[in-house]
Amino acid sequence: MKNILLIMLITVGFTLVTSWPLSACNHAIYNDDAEQARMAMQHSFDILYNFLYDVEVKDNINISRHGSSIEEAYLYLCEGFTPSIAEAILICYSQWQPQYNRLIIIPTEGLPLITSGSSNDLYIKQLNNNEAVFSKYYFNCYEPDDCWQYDVSLLSGAQGWRIAALGLFEIKDLADSLTDDIIIISNNYEGK
Repeated sequence: MKNILLIMLITVGFTLVTSWPLSACNHAIYNDDAEQARMAMQHSFDILYNFLYDVEVKDNINISRHGSSIEEAYLYLCEGFTPSIAEAILICYSQWQPQYNRLIIIPTEGLPLITSGSSNDLYIKQLNNNEAVFSKYYFNCYEPDDCWQYDVSLLSGAQGWRIAALGLFEIKDLADSLTDDIIIISNNYEGK
C-alpha cells in the first residue's frame, strides 16, 4: 500500500511540476469568425479555380468562360480577391487574344489552390476583425524531405472576406515556423 501511495504521489508531483497552466496554452479554437474566414477563402479559391479551369477549348487554346473581356474577368475575380490580387492573377494567368476577341488562360504552373478536398491541416495564424492569415504545409514537393509553407492572407471589408495576399515559402525547420498562436481550423467544424 505504501508503494502504491508513493507511486501516486510521485506521479501527481511530476505532473504538477511539468504541466503548464491551461491559461498558458492556446487550444484549437473553432469559432464563427474563423469559420467565416475559412469559408470565404474556400469561395475565393473556387472563383480562381473556375477562372482557370472552366474554359472553352478552341484551336488548343483555353478561353475563359468567366471573362469575355479583361474588365469582366477582373470584376469576376474581385468577388474573391482584392483588386491588386485580381489584377496580378490576370497578368500572370491570362492574355487578351485579339484574333478571338477573348481572354485566354495561359497554361502555367502557379500557386496551389486550396480546395475543399485539400483543406485538411489548415492553420490560422492570425485572426482579428479585419484580417486572417491561413497557412498550409506541403511536404516532399520538389525534393525528398522538403517543406513549403503556403500563406493566404484575407482582409474583411464592405464586400466581406477576400484574399489579399498569397505566399509560398520554403521552410528549413518546420518547428521554427510554427508559433504558439496558431489556431487549428478543420473541415469538420460543426459550429461547436
